[in-house]
Amino acid sequence: MSVSTWLFLAALVAVLYAAVIFIPPWVDNLSVKEAVEVAFTKGYFTADERLAEVVLNRVNTGQNAVGYHFEENDDGQRVEVPGLGLTTDNVTVFRDEATKGIRITVDYVREVRFKPFQKVKPVHFHVEKEQSFQ
Repeated sequence: MSVSTWLFLAALVAVLYAAVIFIPPWVDNLSVKEAVEVAFTKGYFTADERLAEVVLNRVNTGQNAVGYHFEENDDGQRVEVPGLGLTTDNVTVFRDEATKGIRITVDYVREVRFKPFQKVKPVHFHVEKEQSFQ
């Protein structure tokens, strides 16, 4: 095999590895977008806290929890836990009384582990949706 063939194969392996590592968090971010859409179905007169709770429950709890996050266990080791681990600090609800509009933003950092290595890289995500209820 020529050097260019080896370089092509190495590049192909690198691209596949990156896809396997980074596509799942990107797909999980689509689930966060869906959770924001579901919050909008509650309507304009739903309290801000309830809208944020809808988003958080959708991505953090239950058997369909989205993705994983890292937490320290009792032994001080970082372990993967189901759900994104988002809190009310990650979800912001803005209201515009004039247009009866709501904007929901979700900002979070997802730690992605490079397997089989133990290196972790933070990846920032931002989800924003605005809708008027006039």
